[in-house]
Amino acid sequence: MGEKGRAVPEMERGVHPWGEILLLSMGFLVLFFSIPHEMKGDGLARFQALSALLGGGKIPDLKYSMVGTLLAAPLWFLGKTVETPEWWVSRFNLLVFFSGMGLAWWILKDRAPRKFLLRFFLLLTFASMFPRHLEGFHGEVFTAVCAGVGILGITQGKERLGWALLALGTANTPAALPGLGLVVLFLFWERRRRPCLLVPLLVLSLVLAENWIRKGHPFHTGYEGDKGFKTLLPFSGLPGFSFPFFLGLLSILLSFGKGILWFAPGLLLSSWKKDTSFPSSLLTPYRLFLLFLAGLVLVYSKWWCWYGGWFWGPRFFLFASIPASLALAAALSKENASSLFRAWTLLLLAWSFWVGVSGVVFDQYGLGLCRANGYFLESWCWYLPQFNVLFHPFIDPKPLVDQDLFFLTPSVAAFLYLFLPSAARLLPQVGREWLAPLWRKTLNRA
Repeated sequence: MGEKGRAVPEMERGVHPWGEILLLSMGFLVLFFSIPHEMKGDGLARFQALSALLGGGKIPDLKYSMVGTLLAAPLWFLGKTVETPEWWVSRFNLLVFFSGMGLAWWILKDRAPRKFLLRFFLLLTFASMFPRHLEGFHGEVFTAVCAGVGILGITQGKERLGWALLALGTANTPAALPGLGLVVLFLFWERRRRPCLLVPLLVLSLVLAENWIRKGHPFHTGYEGDKGFKTLLPFSGLPGFSFPFFLGLLSILLSFGKGILWFAPGLLLSSWKKDTSFPSSLLTPYRLFLLFLAGLVLVYSKWWCWYGGWFWGPRFFLFASIPASLALAAALSKENASSLFRAWTLLLLAWSFWVGVSGVVFDQYGLGLCRANGYFLESWCWYLPQFNVLFHPFIDPKPLVDQDLFFLTPSVAAFLYLFLPSAARLLPQVGREWLAPLWRKTLNRA
């Protein structure tokens, strides 16, 4: 049923979106079996901490939260009998991602057009930053999925589940507390429900309790004195929140190698206002997605490591893919769009698919220069188009191997599946809106 007890229109028409279901199934199989799943960086540190806890009973003194990491324990134990713990735990994020989409489907299947939802999932699977993040055991996938599905649950009548997921996702990334605060304030302002104001305090209490148990003091985070290398950039080598806020904000939004508008281009279609292409039940969640993302941006803009370390793309802002994909799905569904808007949407669609392909197929291939001499030139990969992960494959293409083709095949199929129907509508529209008036003016002048 719809938000006011009515069945959604596409369900009344008996739409069977088999195309989307087939492509999503292919996506799961390829991402599970074909792409490389490796433990690197923070993901390796999390796995080692989990192994120390489960294998030796040692409480890890890890500076990262263990909230999401602990939930991978069943996979670790499964790896003791089938394959290895590394094999299963490296696929934890993938299972979280598809489980999150399953939960979102369960929450929304009677509140939004099912074909719309599956297209949204298709964009998340192939045309976002998620595919690259599903390769390892970093913590951003757990936070993004829990926060996204949690917001959906809160706004669609599954409040207990929604608040629990949102709290878990935030506790897994304490820097998301301001984003949670903005979500809570918006809901309080809109619904005047005071109990939700307690949620940030409960999450903060959970974060402090974890610090106390694992580090011996509630206010010991493990990041004390944490800093990066001294490089050619001003403000480098300084600890904590030492980066100028305005420069950090510009870098997070617009830098070629880390800017979220390059890696989540659907955000350029974002609008706070009601749009007829948006299912009414998804307008409030969409606004809350943007607020949660804004909280993340505001926090990280001051941190010295706003760029997320040596990692493909804006690692800390994976959550941006959720509102970006939702806005893109809505734009593709817009029936009365102008030719300019439709052309702009198709351009952003193509670039979004390139983001997904770039992350899995090319990653940071050929960019070792940015790591040389203690990362002295790493900023080249943040700011220069010639050395960032989205443009560099055109300059120094990597030879493709079989596993690349396994991912490219369903990606191209999904792109054509979404692109061609809109392109077919655009061509006659261009004729009506642009070529026909131009032809008439030419005839009148003759």
